[in-house]
Amino acid sequence: YKQVAARVEAQSETVSNVDFLRNSRIVVELISAADIDRIEEMVQRTNQLNFTKIRRSREVLLSQINDPNNFSAAVRVRDKFGDYGVCGFICANRPRNQLIHFLFSCRILGLGVEKFIYNYLGRPNIRIAQPVVEDLDGSEGVDWIALSDGVPDDHARRSFSDMEGLKIIFRGGCDISPVAQLFSSNGLDVVEDIGNAANQTQIRYLVDSRALSDAIKSEITKKIPFINDETYSSRMFSDRYDFAVISMVVDFSRIAYKHRDLGVSIFHEISQGLDRVPIDGFEDNMHFLHREWEKTGLQSPEQLEAVLKEFDVLELDVGHIIFLNGAEVPNVTLNDQHRKMNEVLDAFISRNPEKYSLVDLRRIVRDQSFLREENNIRHYVRSVYVGIYEEIERIIRSRSLR
Repeated sequence: YKQVAARVEAQSETVSNVDFLRNSRIVVELISAADIDRIEEMVQRTNQLNFTKIRRSREVLLSQINDPNNFSAAVRVRDKFGDYGVCGFICANRPRNQLIHFLFSCRILGLGVEKFIYNYLGRPNIRIAQPVVEDLDGSEGVDWIALSDGVPDDHARRSFSDMEGLKIIFRGGCDISPVAQLFSSNGLDVVEDIGNAANQTQIRYLVDSRALSDAIKSEITKKIPFINDETYSSRMFSDRYDFAVISMVVDFSRIAYKHRDLGVSIFHEISQGLDRVPIDGFEDNMHFLHREWEKTGLQSPEQLEAVLKEFDVLELDVGHIIFLNGAEVPNVTLNDQHRKMNEVLDAFISRNPEKYSLVDLRRIVRDQSFLREENNIRHYVRSVYVGIYEEIERIIRSRSLR
């Protein structure tokens, strides 16, 4: 960790976030909206960078894309660290100068692509459906992104020849997606088990996927609007992986609800604006939630310790597991919660260092200048994701050479 800390400290003294972005050689390309599978996936799953949150069927999307009154395009992004592929979709009605769809994958969080595209389009009308983690103000000032001329430039592809054949799964919330994409764009075999507005990825659900009966899981997924079948069917169980990278920040910050009769717990934070996400039967199901489940507050250190013990004995075919903890930044909401939960995670990992490693966000996110939003301890400037990527790479290389 001394090397990581030294690199981050040097960067914080000499390079601002804007300078880092300018040095990243970010290129955006608007391409044909032909990959309907990818577009449908983004429309249905993206939330944090989905500015309109208009969920439409495949047939409606095709109709909108083929409508001559609409301008539609997929957005492809690359920088010197990698090619992020298709990670955005825009659809605008020309006569009304109105954006219908304006959404981007979490894999490009912190790059400023949404601001650049919005300004490039001439700042059309848009009805923003909150919550979104970025705003579109100040889009005129994004001078670190170039529009592609169609000729691909070579990004600084890392050499992973000594890691060839390794399979890595990334599990967590949107915070882990940019890191997973950096590995994927450099040619490694990467599987993403990433959560979204209607599918949670807390470690509790990994345990419950094996501990709960099918009948109980079915009842929960039918009646709870922010849990679906994917919640209890993680890809962690579907294959063998050399490494698993698990982000714990979602576990640290969710509200716990305990069933009044069964004692089963679920986790979510309704205040994040899920009520604005169109989910069939939401209102009726929320009445069911409050009638049969008791809100017990933020997950406690004792609850985390208990679920980690259960996780430790799960039958996972994984060579080594790398945890990401939570950042600790004084005077920021959830800082004390992160501190208490980090202590539990530290103790858990220290008992079995051959099985578990830690990427310590406390050493990478050292003050508020590393946060992308004031008072949001879970969203970082772009250099932090690169720092996480480099530390995971260091751990994988060190373990692989043994």
